[in-house]
Amino acid sequence: MMWLASALYAEGSTDDRFLPTLLERMATEMCLSGRQSVEVAPVTTVRRADGSLVDNVMAGLRDVRGHVHILFLHQDGGGDWQAARRDRCVPSIVELARRASTDAGWSNLRIVPVVPVREMEAWPLADPQAIATALGIAAPIEDLDLPARPEDVESIRDPKQVLERIAFIGLRARRRKRRRLNQVPYLSGIAERIDLVRLRRVPAFQRLEEDFREALVQLGYL
Repeated sequence: MMWLASALYAEGSTDDRFLPTLLERMATEMCLSGRQSVEVAPVTTVRRADGSLVDNVMAGLRDVRGHVHILFLHQDGGGDWQAARRDRCVPSIVELARRASTDAGWSNLRIVPVVPVREMEAWPLADPQAIATALGIAAPIEDLDLPARPEDVESIRDPKQVLERIAFIGLRARRRKRRRLNQVPYLSGIAERIDLVRLRRVPAFQRLEEDFREALVQLGYL
């Protein structure tokens, strides 16, 4: 039995509500396709706000109890996810890898970029049924007015605003008071239910899985 421990450095608190559960599900499913028996641990979130991104990540990793094999580094793409990977993620990954290589505890750490085209909030929109179930929305999912094709969600200019709009539909349906998005715990519920087959039609998520698979191969899990 092998053990896979992962950590996530995310940009914001709402990302912490969705990505850890999603990444754990992705890891579990991918490891099942390998020849090894792997126990996947829950994804730990790391964040320190008193330094550069690299300093924050390294400080956060030192706070994690036990070893970490995979570090997911989240950066929103701001409309150009490939440029964000090239200009922001890759330099940080290079420096993190250099810093980690000097520490015996992190010498085998693999860093996987998580870069949506615009914002993380686009990915939940790929599965309207998961959203409706998590929010308790009984109306037909067509009424949510989301793209029919999952691959089109990354073209939504303000996915956070769209997700907030839908969330308020669910909150009103439950007769709750209107609250800000980052105070509502439904994102983890969507992450538990979202159809990974639908999400794989989103190019940025496809690239995440490709990078993650490569990291698992390098570490001997696949």
